[in-house]
Amino acid sequence: MKDLIWALELHLPKDVNVKHLQSMYKFCKVKEECLKQNKLPTYSHHMCPKCFHLFSKPDEKECPTENCKQTRFKEGSTDPQAAFVELDVESQIKELFLDPSFVGDLGYRFSHPEDDIIRDIYDGELYPRSFSTSRYNLTLMLHTDGVQVYNSNNDQLWPLSAVINELPPWKRFSKRYFLLLGLYYGRHKPEMNTFMSPFIFTLNQLYVDGIDVQLPNGTHVRTHIRSIACTMDLPALASVKAIHQWNGSFGCGMCEIDNKSTASKHGSCTSYIRPAVPAKRRTKESMQEQAVEAMTSGKDVVVKGVKGLSVVVLLKDVDVSTFFLVDYMHGTCLGTVKQLIFSWVHDAQYLVKGQIGKVDARLRAIAPPTSMRRKPLKFGDLANTKASQYRDFLLFYGLHALEGVLPYIFHAHFGLLVRGVYILSQSKITPQDMRIAAQLLDKFYEKMHLYYGPAKCTLNVHNIGTHMVECVRLAGPLFTHSAFFFESICGDIGAMVTGTRNPVKQIIDGVSKMQEFRAATSVTDDFSEEVKMMLKRDRRKMTPMSDHFIHSKQATPVKPHKLEPNERCAVQKYNAELLRMGTSVVNRAERHKMIYENYQKDSKKQYQDCFVSYMHDASVCYGAIHGFYQFTAKSSKCWIALISPFSPHHQCYPFTDSPEWVFKRLETSSDQLAKHISAVKIQESILHAVPLHHIKRKLVFLPKGDGTGAAIELPSSFEHN
Repeated sequence: MKDLIWALELHLPKDVNVKHLQSMYKFCKVKEECLKQNKLPTYSHHMCPKCFHLFSKPDEKECPTENCKQTRFKEGSTDPQAAFVELDVESQIKELFLDPSFVGDLGYRFSHPEDDIIRDIYDGELYPRSFSTSRYNLTLMLHTDGVQVYNSNNDQLWPLSAVINELPPWKRFSKRYFLLLGLYYGRHKPEMNTFMSPFIFTLNQLYVDGIDVQLPNGTHVRTHIRSIACTMDLPALASVKAIHQWNGSFGCGMCEIDNKSTASKHGSCTSYIRPAVPAKRRTKESMQEQAVEAMTSGKDVVVKGVKGLSVVVLLKDVDVSTFFLVDYMHGTCLGTVKQLIFSWVHDAQYLVKGQIGKVDARLRAIAPPTSMRRKPLKFGDLANTKASQYRDFLLFYGLHALEGVLPYIFHAHFGLLVRGVYILSQSKITPQDMRIAAQLLDKFYEKMHLYYGPAKCTLNVHNIGTHMVECVRLAGPLFTHSAFFFESICGDIGAMVTGTRNPVKQIIDGVSKMQEFRAATSVTDDFSEEVKMMLKRDRRKMTPMSDHFIHSKQATPVKPHKLEPNERCAVQKYNAELLRMGTSVVNRAERHKMIYENYQKDSKKQYQDCFVSYMHDASVCYGAIHGFYQFTAKSSKCWIALISPFSPHHQCYPFTDSPEWVFKRLETSSDQLAKHISAVKIQESILHAVPLHHIKRKLVFLPKGDGTGAAIELPSSFEHN
C-alpha cells in the first residue's frame, strides 16, 4: 500500500495529501474534487422520440408537430425520452492553445513547398488557402459513426468527432489532440438533421465570430475555425447527406449513376456496372434543386437519390456535393478487398482448398514492421480480421501471397487495385501519379463485372474506379481522410462505458479525464519534477543521436565495439577519420515513435524493424540495418548506420511467369503494376555507411527463401491502425 500511495502522489498536484487514503472510496472522492473544477462543459438537447423534433424552448412539454403530440419527458420523471449531448468546443480549443507544443506545430503547413505535388490536405482543392494564411485559424475534418456499446442489446452510441488539419499528421491523428463535439445514445439511429443542427450552428459561429484564446506566453489572439470536409461509411453518409442508401436507386453521393438490380446467390442486389459514358457529377445547385423537388412533391418522394435537404447545406462556405469524401477504410479495405478474398476462398474457380494452405504459409512467413501493429490475416480464419489487416494485405502481402496460386488474369486484375491504391496512399503524389492511378482504378472497375459477375460490382467498387482519385485531388492522400483514426477513437469511447447506468455521463467523465491528462502533459508548475518526467515519458532516459533518432540506455545500452573487416571497409569509404575515434554500437533506436533495429539472420520474431530505404551515392537503396555506430573523440561525436544493401533481381516480381496476353487484356504492363515492388537478395558481406538522416522509410520484406524476397516501401508513415 505504501508503494501505491507513493505512485498516487506522483500523479496528483503537490497540494493534495494522499497519506490518509486507505480505501478506493476515499481516493475516488479526492480524484473527483481534483477534476471537478475543469469538468468539460456540456449542453443537453431534447428531441421527440417519434418525429425527432428538436425541443428549442425550455417550457415545451409536448411535441408541436401535427399528429405527433409525444411528451418530452418520461412519465413521472424529468428525464427526456430522447436526447443527445453537445460538448463545448470552445473550451476544448482554448485548452489546446495553452499547450506550447500545439501552438508551435500550427506552423507546419507553412513549411510545405508551393508546387503541383500532393503531400497533405493543404494541397487539396478543398483546403481554404486564403482563410489559413493566419497562423491561428483552424480547419476541421469531421466524422460520425455508430458504436455498439453492449452485447446484450442494440443500443447505439454516435460520437461526432473532429481532427485539426493544421497539425502535422503524426499529431493530427493522435488521441491527445482530437475534438469530441457531441454524443447521441439511443435504441435507434439518430435523425441526422436533428442531431447535427446544434453543431452546425456552433461551427458557423466559430467560423464567423471566432474565439479569443490565450497562448502559452500569455498573449491573446483570435482564432476562427472552419469545417472543410467529412469522412464516414456509406450508411452514415447517406443519413447525413439525405440521400438513398447504397442499395437504393441513384445511391452514389458524388454522381448520378443509375444502379441496376441484378440476380445474386441470395436473390437480387444492386449493381453499379461501369457505364460507357460517365454519369453526371452531382453539384451543390443540382442537389438543392432535387431536394426542394422531393420535399414539395409529396411524402417519400426521392429525386435522383436525393430525399431532402441535408442540414449540412447550412454550413457556411461548404459545397455539400464535395464535403463528403470517400472513406477507403470501409469502402476499399472492409468492402472490396474483403469481398474479393471471400470470393477467392469460397469459389473453386479462383482458389481450390489445397491452395489456401499455401497462401497462409506464405503469409505466416512474413514479419512486418511493428508500426503495422497486426500480423497478416489468415485465409483459413477470416472471422475476426480487422480493417488494417485487409489494408496490409492489399498494399503489401496480397500479390506476393497469391503469386502462382490465383489464376493469372485474376492476379493481374487485383494488381490494378493494389498499384492504384498504393499510389494514392503515398505522402508524395505527382500529377503523373494521379493520371496513372486513375487509369488503373478505372480499368479495375471496368473489368470487375466480367471476372466476378455483376453482383460484385458494388458501390464500393464504383467509388474506387470513379471517385477515389477525385477525393485525393480534393483533400490530399488517402491517409488525410481515411476513417482508421476515427474508428480507433470510437473504440476508445465505447470502452469508457463500464456499466449500464448513464453511459453518456461515463463517456463525458472519461473524456474530461483524458483532457486533464492532456493539460498535465503540457507540464505546469503544479506538478513535481518526477511527475513532469513521467508525463513526458522521460523514464526510459532517451538519449538523442541525430536527425530525431533517439535510443534508450536501459533497453539498448551503448557497447564498446571493435570493428570487423567489412565494417572497417565501409567506414573508411565513408570517412577514414572516424577510424581514429573510439567506437561503440547500439542495436536499436527510435525516430518519431517508430522503432529501428539491427537485422538478425534466421530470426523467429513476429515483427522486424530492420529493413529500410536509404540514400547512398545520390541513389535510393534498400537494405537491412547492421547497427548504429557512435564514433567519439575528445570533443566530437558522430553517429552513422551500417546497412547491408539488397541486390536487385532483374525480374518483374510478382508477375514473372504471367503471360503477356494478360496485360494486353488489361491494357497495362507488368512493369507498371509491380513498380513499387522490388525483387531483392540480402548481401550480408557488403556494408554501406550512411548518416542517420539518409535513412528514409521502413520496408516490408516478403521472404521467398535463401535470403531472397520482395521489398515494398511503406507509402507513408502517417496511416493510423
